[in-house]
Amino acid sequence: MFARTVDDAAFFASVLAGRPKLRLPDEPIRPRIGLCRTHEWEDAEPATRDALDEAARRLRGSGIAVHEVALPECWRGLLEAQKTVMAYEAARAGTPEMLTAPDRLSAKLREILKAGAATAPEHYDAARALAAEGRAGFTDALGELDVLLTPSAPGEAPEGLGTTGDPVFNRVWTLLGVPCVTVPGLSGPSGLPVGVQVVGRPGDDRRTLAAAAAVAHALSAG
Repeated sequence: MFARTVDDAAFFASVLAGRPKLRLPDEPIRPRIGLCRTHEWEDAEPATRDALDEAARRLRGSGIAVHEVALPECWRGLLEAQKTVMAYEAARAGTPEMLTAPDRLSAKLREILKAGAATAPEHYDAARALAAEGRAGFTDALGELDVLLTPSAPGEAPEGLGTTGDPVFNRVWTLLGVPCVTVPGLSGPSGLPVGVQVVGRPGDDRRTLAAAAAVAHALSAG
């Protein structure tokens, strides 16, 4: 979902899901935030590294506590596990299109579907087992924190409409099925947007949205 503000996103989510409690509380919260560079930090460009540090600085300046946190070492395999699960399931869902109209699929999608079709079931099962382990340990990884503050993309938004960019900083959270909100408000050296991502516990959508609203407020305050 794309929205003008976090408040709008929470409102639309509440309407579309039929869950009024997803709307933000009247009083803003002061979330306990974990600054998490993730295991994919080496893929972050200077613009993203600077943006995450600047977001943390502004949050602390607004009186919100931000603590450095590291993810469990066993989570390093989650990125590849997501690729495996996605390709395996996409191949089975996309078989009719591959058989009847492969020329109407993008080269990238055909590549994913072929990789998924060639994936052994035991590799898929192992990837799903790793995902289940990650979900089960997510609350322990956060500890007393409410949300994580992570990169949302490797760098500035790509120019043009040819691609939405590299999802390297989104894949793990997609696999774990946790709520995520990308908050804009910063920019890179080319003047293009660089966002930060707020990640919450499984099922804790309202708190995640409220924390994202607090981040958005801190970023806009400068």
